[in-house]
Amino acid sequence: MIPDKEHLKRYCKTVYAILTTKGKCTLQELLRLCSIDSTGICIALLQLIRDGKIEQTNESGGKVIYKTIIDDRHP
Repeated sequence: MIPDKEHLKRYCKTVYAILTTKGKCTLQELLRLCSIDSTGICIALLQLIRDGKIEQTNESGGKVIYKTIIDDRHP
């Protein structure tokens, strides 16, 4: 089920906090670490990418990872 605005905010905060703490995660790691269903995590990841807070990249071997974007504008 698609989360409402309040759930989406909470999901984004949870996913972002985990990525900030760990530095980078795969979707499988996020599923294991969050108490959020896969739909909620995916929508939160999309929102965080759209907001410019995280990015999706590929590691060697083709593994997709998500990591926070470091903003050099703010010390």
